[in-house]
Amino acid sequence: MTQKKIIISIYCISPIIAFLIGSKIHSENEESNNTATSKAGNLQTNIVASGGDNTSKTKTSEAELEALAELANDLDSSNIETIGKAVSEETDPLMRRKMFNLLLDKMTVDNALEIREQVIKLDEKGTEFRDFHYIWGSMAGADAVIHGASTKETDIQITMEGWVSSSPDEAIEWYKGLDELKINGLYTGWVKKSLVDGLASTNIPQAVDFIKNLSDKGDRKANELIHDVALKLTRTMPLNEVADWATNLPNDGMRKTSTKAIGSTFGYSDPIPASKWASTLDPTLSSEAIYSVGEAWARRDPAASSEWLSSLPESQATNKGIEKALQHWAAHDPKRASDHLISMPESNHKDRAINGFVSRVAKEDPQAAILWADTIQNESVRNEAFVKAGRAYLRNDRVAANEWLNASGLPNGIKDKINSPKK
Repeated sequence: MTQKKIIISIYCISPIIAFLIGSKIHSENEESNNTATSKAGNLQTNIVASGGDNTSKTKTSEAELEALAELANDLDSSNIETIGKAVSEETDPLMRRKMFNLLLDKMTVDNALEIREQVIKLDEKGTEFRDFHYIWGSMAGADAVIHGASTKETDIQITMEGWVSSSPDEAIEWYKGLDELKINGLYTGWVKKSLVDGLASTNIPQAVDFIKNLSDKGDRKANELIHDVALKLTRTMPLNEVADWATNLPNDGMRKTSTKAIGSTFGYSDPIPASKWASTLDPTLSSEAIYSVGEAWARRDPAASSEWLSSLPESQATNKGIEKALQHWAAHDPKRASDHLISMPESNHKDRAINGFVSRVAKEDPQAAILWADTIQNESVRNEAFVKAGRAYLRNDRVAANEWLNASGLPNGIKDKINSPKK
């Protein structure tokens, strides 16, 4: 009997349990459907809505990106304009870049100009402007470069670099015939520099060969182009490697120019090894290296730079370097710089150091600069310092300066230079 009651009870309870479970499942499904419907509605609202808190803005941007991605699949004129407008209005740089990439991913030679109409609404110094023109140059080559000649934006260099990255030989051949094309607004110098910059990013030996060929044909400024190539290498190579590369360049002009670039970079970032490297170079290169290292080091530590330069045998490079070192030192700490000058033994190095000191001090205190100039032993250097200090004095107080000048006893030629504006 007891067992029968239990069974009956179970049968009676089962429908109730089933009903409760069914109700629960139905309720959860209904809630789920309502949530999905609500999310879909919010998604559509977010595409057109703006404002709200940070969470709302994130949803809006992601929803916009999804909608814009659909438009990018059919990139006609209208959709290009819509995506371009969204890019220009987006304030989040990461989201703006995602939107912009939709245009880049679907860009072709045929739609590039329409995309460019949207790109020029952006910051010309921004990455989007640069990346578009670089890619366009790699696709369209000469057409993209020539187009830049008729625009107000500075895009020729970027499109040229893009072209060189994808078809260097073709770009070089086109450059060789550039003079005959006579395209208004397309200056050979700009194109040449851009071509070298592009090669420097992709093929250093080819960049060197191109510059050498220009030099061999009489281009007097060709060797200057190696400067930027050397700078690129200093960002990726240690001093000893880039120095070896420079030493093995094919002519003296290229070696000297690259040495300056290397000295300027490592003289600031790693001055001790750079100073050792500069002082052990062949005499044909050491003067370039010593001055560039000394000048760069002086911008970071003028006292150390001056001490190093003073320890070297006197030369034009060390004299120029010491002038620069004291000029920088006087700008940052004139008291310590003047104490250093007082401690220096009489020498041409000291005269040059005072001359550099005068160059800077004359701007704030021309009378003090005149007193310092008068302590220089070398007449030529002394007169040079008087000219700089005297001109500054005239700008500061013409009446008092003329009284000093009349009583100075300086040669008439020096007085004339002081009274003449700096050219």
